[in-house]
Parts: sequence; structure tokens; C-alpha cells
Amino acid sequence: MINTAQEHFIEEKPHTEIKHKLFKAALDTSIAIANGINYSKKENKSYTYIDLYAGAGKFNDEHKGSPLLAINSFEKYSDTTKRSFANIQMVVAEKDAKNIECLTQNINEEKQNLSLNDLSCTFCNGSWETHSEMLKKHIKSSQWGFVFVDPFSLELDFNKLIELINESPYYKDILILINKSAQERILGKIDEPDINKLCDYFNITESNLKRMFDFVKSKGGSNETVIQHLIKRSISKLDKDYVINVAITRTRNGKLEDSNRFYLCLITSAIGVANSFLEKYAEELEDKTLKNNNMQLSLLNTSPITRYVSLEEQVIKILTKEDLTLFKLSQKMYNVFHSWKDSDGNAIPHRQALLTAINNLLNNRKIKLITPEKARLGCISNKTNKLLSQSLNTKEDAKSIKIGLI
Repeated sequence: MINTAQEHFIEEKPHTEIKHKLFKAALDTSIAIANGINYSKKENKSYTYIDLYAGAGKFNDEHKGSPLLAINSFEKYSDTTKRSFANIQMVVAEKDAKNIECLTQNINEEKQNLSLNDLSCTFCNGSWETHSEMLKKHIKSSQWGFVFVDPFSLELDFNKLIELINESPYYKDILILINKSAQERILGKIDEPDINKLCDYFNITESNLKRMFDFVKSKGGSNETVIQHLIKRSISKLDKDYVINVAITRTRNGKLEDSNRFYLCLITSAIGVANSFLEKYAEELEDKTLKNNNMQLSLLNTSPITRYVSLEEQVIKILTKEDLTLFKLSQKMYNVFHSWKDSDGNAIPHRQALLTAINNLLNNRKIKLITPEKARLGCISNKTNKLLSQSLNTKEDAKSIKIGLI
């Protein structure tokens, strides 16, 4: 057994398990999409997984951290007849010397156990910022990839991260953990010296942060609203179609709290990756609802007619302003902050939920399909004139469908 060096690697807590489920859902789909496109185009471009705060790779209770979970995702492609990648490579960074020693041993053991001898792994001893030039080369060299950013507390510099990711013209997927509660605590004492930590994190001057803070407060906003503004401001520098922020809670006394402790921010241009991430989040929220209701489901949670009423209301509200393609509508539905505390699985607009809500509205003649004859083949049912699941399979499919109010 490999011991780890930092106290927060002692055991995997329930909220960490949720984080890892969401991480795996996004990563697995990212790899599958890249592999499928490579195959369809008869290409073999490589796939690169980058973990900027990799830790020791394993908790002391033997639960696997993100680097080992990623290796398990790659196992499916160890058979070269099932993959279209020239190679799969990992780049892991960890600034703690003891952790990098444990990480190296844990990764090498996992590769050996899974017979992934051709998996290339580069270890960055020290903070990832000190290896930025090498990381830029890896990002530039591969069209497909996934970047996982899981810093402890406030040690991230968003501007340097954006600069690193923007080195590539290709559409890699990025997942970032943001410690929202730690940031809110600092905002609560905005005139104290610690405010510089938040300024460094989001690359904003103290004077500009205070102006934003005063403006948001004057409009009745909260510290959480300020953090959301700062996240949107930072992420806007990345050219991605979907920016999905879901809140996850923390573990206290062995149980999950009903609170928005952290944000997981997924940044992607792959509608399939966005959908898998939201599906898993909805699943976790539904599990929470079941446990809170003695494992009982109400009619609202089970009926396809009434289940997604809140999503129907959101669709109507958005379309009141203008007619939109299904792609633009999905962007607006996805690109919001989803609350662990205040949402349930029915409020999360993954593919099945959004299409059910839209089809309910079509059936009740509240919305209409505009020029349905222009939709791509297989997106609309010829018999019912309702949307089929393929309509949200790709951006091209979603862009071919236009929706408006009646």
C-alpha cells in the first residue's frame, strides 16, 4: 500500500465520489467521441489526458484518484483493434515531492495491472506552471484530449490556465473544480489583505473586484453571484460552445450536506460530453431526492408528461425573446449554474429531459418547429412530427432545427 503525503488524501469522501463520477462521465465520453471521429475519418490522431493537480493517485483507503481513474478509462482501448488513436498519453503534475513519488509508483502499478504498457506517461515534479512550456507542446501536439484541474483551495491562477489551454486550436474538454465557499469567505471580508488571493485566482485588480462587488450588491446579488460573474468572465476567454457549472456539496460527519460547496465547471464544444456530464449530475440529484424521501418517488418524478415541467417553463421563457435553433436553445439551457441545494434531477436539461420537455410543448401546441423540412434526416419523426434523440447527437443536427412560440 502506498501512503500519501497530504492530509486531504486520507480517504475518499462521499462528495469526492460524486466529483469522480462526474469526471468519469465526461472523460469516458470525450475519449469515445474522439475515437469514433478518428475512425469515421480514417485518422489516428493521438489523445492526451492532462491532470494539473494529480495528487498521489490514490487515497489511503485504496480508492483511486483521478489519474488512476483515467487509466481505467483507457483500458477499453488497450486492444488496438478497438481504438483509432495512434497513442494515448498522460501528463500529470504534482508539486508535493512525496505525492509525486507515490503517484509515479501508483501509476506504474496500475499500468502493469491493466497491461497498458504502451500508455505514455510524463510526470511533472513541481507546480504545473513551472512546466508550462512542456505542457504547451503536449497540448499543441494532439487534437483530442481532456484537461482536469482539481486544485486545493485557491491555488489556481485562472489566467495562466486559460493561456495554457488556448495554445491549442483544437477542441479539448476541460473540467475545473472551484472552491466556491473559500472564495465567498474571502469576499465577506473584502477589505482585508486576503482579498489578493481572490484577485490572483481570477486575474482581476483589487479595485475592479471591489467595483464588481459593489455593483452586484447594489442589484441585490450575493457573494455567490459575484463568484459566478468572475467565473464567466474568466471562461469567456475560451472559445467553447458549452460552459456548464454544477454545484456539489461537501461531506460533514460522514454525510453529504445540502449545500453548494464547490463548482465543477465543464468547458467543451462536444454536445455528447456536455450531455453525459449533465445526465450523471441529474442521476446524483435523483439519488439525493430518493434518500431524502425514504426511497419514494412522486408522480412528478416518474411521469414523462409532468416530470420536466420546470424545463418546459424555461424553454418558454427563453423562446419568448426570439426563435432559436435547438443548438442555441441547448446552449442557453446548459450554460447556467446548476444548484445541488435547490435543484433536483428533473431540473437538469440533459438530452432526454430537454427533448421530453420540448416534445411535451409541441404536443400541447405551445411551441412549433419552424421549417421542419430543413432538419437533418433522422432528427424529426415523420409520424408524430416530434424531435428524436438524434436531434441532439451533434451540433450539426441541433443547428438544423429551429423552434419558436405559437
